[in-house]
Amino acid sequence: MNTDLLRSVRKSINEFGLNALRPNLEATADFLNNSQYVPVAVFGRFKAGKSSFINTLVKQQILPVGVVPVTAIITKLRFGPEDKAVIHFFNESSRTVPINEISTYVSEKENPENKKKVVEVDIELSSLKYCEGLEFIDTPGLGSVFRHNTNTTLNWLPRVGVALVAVSVDPPLSEHDVALIRELQRLTPRIAVLLTKADLVSAAQLSQIIDYTKLQLRKELNNEFEVWPFSTLEGQSSLQQNFISEVLKPLVRRKDSEAENIKEFKLNSLRDECLGLLKLALNASQSSDDTRARLRTQIIGEKNNFYAIRDEFQMLAREHSGRTRPFIFTKLLASKEDLESTLNADLKAHLKEWRGSLWALSRQFETWLEESFHREMSALSIDQSGTFIKPLKDFQSSISRAVQGFQLRLASSVKAALNIDLKSIEFIADIKVPASPDVSFSRLFDSHIDILSFMIPVFIFRPLIERHFINSLRPEIEKNLSRLASQWTETINRAIFSMQAEAEKFVKDQLKMVDGLLNTSASATARLIEAINVLDAR
Repeated sequence: MNTDLLRSVRKSINEFGLNALRPNLEATADFLNNSQYVPVAVFGRFKAGKSSFINTLVKQQILPVGVVPVTAIITKLRFGPEDKAVIHFFNESSRTVPINEISTYVSEKENPENKKKVVEVDIELSSLKYCEGLEFIDTPGLGSVFRHNTNTTLNWLPRVGVALVAVSVDPPLSEHDVALIRELQRLTPRIAVLLTKADLVSAAQLSQIIDYTKLQLRKELNNEFEVWPFSTLEGQSSLQQNFISEVLKPLVRRKDSEAENIKEFKLNSLRDECLGLLKLALNASQSSDDTRARLRTQIIGEKNNFYAIRDEFQMLAREHSGRTRPFIFTKLLASKEDLESTLNADLKAHLKEWRGSLWALSRQFETWLEESFHREMSALSIDQSGTFIKPLKDFQSSISRAVQGFQLRLASSVKAALNIDLKSIEFIADIKVPASPDVSFSRLFDSHIDILSFMIPVFIFRPLIERHFINSLRPEIEKNLSRLASQWTETINRAIFSMQAEAEKFVKDQLKMVDGLLNTSASATARLIEAINVLDAR
């Protein structure tokens, strides 16, 4: 039955050009054909504690964790009699490696931008015996500053089985978390919120956060969701055991029925989406040319006109991009005093070691300056990356709301005109890669001073020279903070306008598909009725 329904849906998608459904179609087919394990995917923002959570479950430090985005590759973990890891590459080759070498392939630090061309990593662990039949999937953080990480997760999203959405208690819930859960609702009936880092708050505060999270999800998504507090600290074993006994062990006991329920849900969801679009096309095919034109005006019309929506997106992009540099530069200036203090102390220590003419001292200082500034600016850039991308995250929320508004208007127009429920396909805005700090320096002395430098008695003027070096630090700090702000501004704003283009393409593709269905001719009526009847009968 499952195979017949999938075949019927595929036929309709191919025959009537329902391209928006293809990712869900292929993911559903893959799930039906590869159901040896129940996949338990862990999603969430970077630094939400996904990898730490899985490490706690497997009782060893398997996956790399850190204060910056770490996981770069989809990583699967399941029970096996012997501990081993198999690395799968884009060229379809694979390599078995020791467990302690996994980070070489899955971490952003050791495999930046996935230069090693890894597709995914399969890990088998004897410590997962108690979860036999389940397969845990660690996904790169959504909202990571690394675009390829986010892309990897979004591309894998339709293949989810059981979904655990990791949300840190601080802050407890974001619009992006809600958007992710809304999309997951189309793909699986089993979604639970994993409230990580529960040890950061008191028991009373934790109870309030759980209630708040449930209330917000009920309000935004009109549904009830399980919310499970979790902590990876050794002293929080009660939270860990509670999650294992109440969530994981029941999944293991019911793994076959859970897998069937997820298959059925995915197929029915895909069928319903397909039916809505086919019925839209059928109504159009049975209408006269004048009626089809009127329907098109009624459904798409001015409020769903692409150019009006594009203007709205462009206005949002201009508004948010204009806020980027003031925000970033203000944040960087807050680090100025600490940076100046650190560099001053380091410079004074080095001055005691430097010897030679004014030319030699200048070269030593400039070398130190370049190395020190690159180190400090790079560290500042990495440490503050989560803060610097706030303007991008703000735009991400705004553009996602704007797209959602378009989808609601479009669905409402279809419902009013034809009494057909048009299922929305979630748009989750992407975040692009920030560039590395580009640090540059001014020469301290002009070339003609360098020529004369050998004639200047350093032993007399050394205090003045050292004072000049020290005094030159402040303008160099200000200049390079300004440059770093400019670079981040350029990167963030480029990402904002790229996000805007993605949203425009998404809307344009949606409108093109609906417009094409509304223009379906009478000659397609019989084929549409047949396709609808086949899907209705399943």
